[in-house]
Amino acid sequence: MLLIYLVLAVGGIVLTDHFLFAVTYAHKALIELASARAWTIAVGSGAVLYARTWVGTRALRDSDSARRHVEARYRDLIEVLPHGVIEANSDGVVRLTNPALAKLAERLRLPEGRRRLAEELRRFFVQLADADGTDAGTGRLCIDGAEDTRLLQIDWRRLSPTSRQPDGFVACVTDITDEQRNRQRLDFLAHRDPLTGLANRNLLLQRLRAALDEARQQQRPVALIQVDLDNFKRINGHFGHLRGDRALDAVARRLAAALPEGATPARIAGDEFLILVDGLGLEEASALARRLRSALHQPLGIDGEVIAATASIGVAACTPKGPHDEAALLQGAAEAMLEAKRAGGNVCRVYSPRLQRELGERGDRLGLVRGALKDGAPVLHYQPRVDLASDAIAGMEAVLRLPLPDGGGCAEAREFLPLIEDRGTVDRLGEWMLREAGRQLRRWLDEGIDIGKLALRLPGLTFRDRHLARSVEELIVEAGVDPARLQLEVTEDELIRRPSQIARVAWQLRAIGVDLGIADFGHGAVPLTCLHRVPFTHVVFDGPAVMVSAPEGGGLHAIGSVARVGSAFGADVVVRGINSMMLLSAVEHSGCRLWQGDCRAPAMPAAEATVLLHARLGSAKVSVLRPTQPGS
Repeated sequence: MLLIYLVLAVGGIVLTDHFLFAVTYAHKALIELASARAWTIAVGSGAVLYARTWVGTRALRDSDSARRHVEARYRDLIEVLPHGVIEANSDGVVRLTNPALAKLAERLRLPEGRRRLAEELRRFFVQLADADGTDAGTGRLCIDGAEDTRLLQIDWRRLSPTSRQPDGFVACVTDITDEQRNRQRLDFLAHRDPLTGLANRNLLLQRLRAALDEARQQQRPVALIQVDLDNFKRINGHFGHLRGDRALDAVARRLAAALPEGATPARIAGDEFLILVDGLGLEEASALARRLRSALHQPLGIDGEVIAATASIGVAACTPKGPHDEAALLQGAAEAMLEAKRAGGNVCRVYSPRLQRELGERGDRLGLVRGALKDGAPVLHYQPRVDLASDAIAGMEAVLRLPLPDGGGCAEAREFLPLIEDRGTVDRLGEWMLREAGRQLRRWLDEGIDIGKLALRLPGLTFRDRHLARSVEELIVEAGVDPARLQLEVTEDELIRRPSQIARVAWQLRAIGVDLGIADFGHGAVPLTCLHRVPFTHVVFDGPAVMVSAPEGGGLHAIGSVARVGSAFGADVVVRGINSMMLLSAVEHSGCRLWQGDCRAPAMPAAEATVLLHARLGSAKVSVLRPTQPGS
């Protein structure tokens, strides 16, 4: 119709030129056109609405399916999680848990099982709800189980309330007890000694640096005390490492008990301890070191065994206004301890400018010894052994010396023998000493000089030779001397280290008529079982060293004790190191039979010894006249 009306209107204007006719049909065409447009719009709107409804329904259906799929995936994920998961409302009422939480309750072995765990978690969530805090966090919960206390870590998040679900919490619950214990164990091992529980070197150095920083600012002193047990290898060798460890633990407890509050004792090596004392000067630290030495002087009772443990102690301190240097303080304590070792052990030494100078001089001397050993060779000197009762020479000792260049005198064996041992030539040295001593004894006998017995202290490594007795016998035959005139000496330290080997060699030597003596007797804790196994004929000990190692005022008593032990085994007792008339007078009634020392005649070359012996020649023995006192 719209098309017909349009044709009539146009035709009326063009063909008939009838305007009214054209207007009428044009009006009808417009009305028809408006009606058709409205219908088109309605149809289009309906189609659009339908399309939108269809698409929205499809989207909602797909969204609901996806949501259910995601929920299923998360549910599966929560089910397989190794950690317990719980959802609870703000009153702590549980809404959801996973199987891992039930297994956690079983592992905890709580008295009431899951109910007890749920109650503890409910209290935890109630406290969170009452507190004004963040929306998420981590908390810890301690629960007393059937066997021990367990530590739970709870990582929680606050849930926002929705129309479908009120507010509450979701949390992940993990048992971190073992993890915490392992962390504490690792921290302990990083900073503590596992045997004694004392601080280790790392922790002590940390505290030392902190103490020095504060002392530098506040101008106060800091002291270090280094304690090294004497002859601890002997204790391990005789009593076993297990008892040795228990002895170390007992020593650590004694040291800790004798220290002031705030001090840090540390075990820095096998038998070495280092003690940091903040605020103590050199004098106070020295007094503390003497108290520590006294605390260790009492024997230890370990598994029914009595173990004597002495210690060499070194003390170093920085002055309030002096340099607070960590390395210098550590080195000073170590050097002072080594000086105590060189003094025979069981003594305290303080690192001072004087000791520093002495150490420097000793270093220079060591350089001379190295040079002399490189350019020359050791020699034997001879020192008389005198009978305390008759004041007559009862024997001689051949001692090893090393001439130093430029009139520097002679170095003693302890200064250069370790260098020879490092070279691996100590066996040849022992053989040379035996041959040279036998030849000199033969020369004196040929000249009509009867010195009695000639003692010779061989290097310790020489006694490890299983063929030593055969070599000695061959050299005696070569020298043409009576085996009964020869005395070989082994140190007490070597006897304790290798008692069975030394006992075997000793019996072999006695079989060919050669005496065996124990040198440095009383220096360590030699077990009586070792003494019973070895057929020794005499013992030799250093008088000054024994006196220094004894408690204050007990030096002469210590010398008498050592002499009585030797005499109890039927052995002659020789005290050496008598370098003053006052010391000689003190040991006259100590129970020793023989003495030797520089106050009468120091060790001298064979030619000088021969002149001395000719000058003092007696009928059977060589007499040694007592020197006149000044003014007499």
